[in-house]
Amino acid sequence: MAIMYPKNRPAYTKSHAEKLLYPIFKTHLDDTYQVYHSRWWRFRYRTGETDFLVVHPEKGMLVVEVKGGKIRYDSINDVWSSGSKRLSKSPYIQAEDTCKQLVRWLKGKFNLFKNRNFTYKFCVLFSDIDFVKDIPSHGEGGTITGNDLGENFQEKIESILSSSPQGKDALGKDCLEELYRIIAPETSFISYDINEIERNNQLIKEFTEDQEIVLDELADFSEAIVLGCAGSGKTQLAIAKVRQLIRQKNRVLFTCKSLNLAGFIYLSLREIIEDKNSDLSVISFGNLAQRLTEKNNLEIQDIKTLGQYDELKFDAIIVDEGQDFTNEDIQDLRSLLKDANESIFYVFQDDNQNIHKNILGRKINIHPRKLVKNLRNTKQIFEYFRPYVDGSNLTKPFGNEGPTVKTIEFNSMNQLINLIIQELDYLFKQSKITHNSIFIITNEDKNSSFLSENSQIGEHKIRYFSIIDDYRTTKQSRKNTNKNVVKWSTVKEFKGLESDIVFYIQEKPISHIPTTEDINDRYIGYSRAKWMLVDFKEEEDEEDIW
Repeated sequence: MAIMYPKNRPAYTKSHAEKLLYPIFKTHLDDTYQVYHSRWWRFRYRTGETDFLVVHPEKGMLVVEVKGGKIRYDSINDVWSSGSKRLSKSPYIQAEDTCKQLVRWLKGKFNLFKNRNFTYKFCVLFSDIDFVKDIPSHGEGGTITGNDLGENFQEKIESILSSSPQGKDALGKDCLEELYRIIAPETSFISYDINEIERNNQLIKEFTEDQEIVLDELADFSEAIVLGCAGSGKTQLAIAKVRQLIRQKNRVLFTCKSLNLAGFIYLSLREIIEDKNSDLSVISFGNLAQRLTEKNNLEIQDIKTLGQYDELKFDAIIVDEGQDFTNEDIQDLRSLLKDANESIFYVFQDDNQNIHKNILGRKINIHPRKLVKNLRNTKQIFEYFRPYVDGSNLTKPFGNEGPTVKTIEFNSMNQLINLIIQELDYLFKQSKITHNSIFIITNEDKNSSFLSENSQIGEHKIRYFSIIDDYRTTKQSRKNTNKNVVKWSTVKEFKGLESDIVFYIQEKPISHIPTTEDINDRYIGYSRAKWMLVDFKEEEDEEDIW
């Protein structure tokens, strides 16, 4: 059987013909063949799709354009039609154009393909037609009909690949491996936090179907906004998109407002950033002007003037936590695109927060895409913060049931500290939880929190969280300095991040009628917890408010 990518037919495949053909390619070709289904390619500033791409280390590459249903060709008017719909161009021209653009792109971008004179062909597969006649000249293209889809299918494929002219070089296994690296769909990611409680020491998650759909559909647009509530996988999807763009030799900028989130992204993509053959910048928005000008030996401090310099411009810009950006911020970023109309600009944002009410105000072609599954939180945690999710966000929990959320009330600071100590003692001594699995998050500002005045709570050392500082300290000392330390952060500084266990402390008093900021803080704070949430809140006043 052929090696298929993706390994199983995607549920989002809409074409009835392609649905039927996927198992035929899989079962009728032997394991020396690799077949890619429904892969999008970006040729400079335009996109193309291959219905099926068949590759063989010796025989070469075949682009297959699928046409199902009743196909007709009017030779007098040179018009192709499918049913009652007129086709914009000949399917042979469409296949030839995609094939030649694909080869030109591979040879222009990737050294392995550059000087290799391999065989590449194209064909049109009419799945519902048994015989074709009187078709116009189509150069080097082949034709496959329904009659060819049986036992002789591989023979038919090989006859097209062996037709003249032939390249003098074999494609080679190394090119097949490179092709896989460039275009195979992202199927998994590894989180930076390796302390997984309920399953393994290293957390590996499969992309869900809606993530696969969004990742593929983005290739069709140069501008888009990806929407989803907390825990829906926006950041991991953004990282996957960056990897795709870098593999395709684009110069990419990834930016967000949070320093800690930027640090997380930096560490997640460190191997790419440190690769001299890649051009990826991960910079928090506040540091953008300084970092870009330092990198290019320029003296500019104002982000609004960066767009005047071509050396500072990018093929693609990815924005995470886009709800934190004003429309003015977005326009400043757009000025850093190489081509204002064709370069890639994707914004990933939580429409539930919508801090700047900016989704519809973006001065870009929106093309919104929606993630509808919460992948981070247990069902118990999701239900706990569901009241703070906008009713229009029809997000569904995807995780395990998990432990019940614990709510603990306090009436004084001393009592709060003692209650935190009790919970920490229990988790460390009775449940054998590690320090790295727990984060304390406060709704108070850093300098106003009681946590900033303490380096220890009971027997437990605590330290304010900075992902980059932690990484640098560990790298310099060559040992894990966080092993027996509980880290803490503010809600605002922990946006976009997560922890197995979260102690959420409502230090800052909340009014009887919560403000928008109160609601956002709870929503963000609660949704950071993957497995267990402990909510410390001030005891409610029992006075008669009437």
